[in-house]
Amino acid sequence: MQGYWTLVRRELSAYFYSWTGYVIISGVLLLLGLSFASLLLVLNGRPTDLPIDQVFYGTYYFWLILLIATR
Repeated sequence: MQGYWTLVRRELSAYFYSWTGYVIISGVLLLLGLSFASLLLVLNGRPTDLPIDQVFYGTYYFWLILLIATR
């Protein structure tokens, strides 16, 4: 387990050594906020039979966030 945490710490420090990690995280957070706001506007006052996670997985925001996050 110690080896695992060593690798995780090394990979994360390499990821955040440059601006790439910060740009990707800020882009993902921006898209998460936009998707939440758009879902609130769409579902405002209208009941749905689906759970909110299934509604979110059906949007284009989810797939865009997944594409950016898995870079």
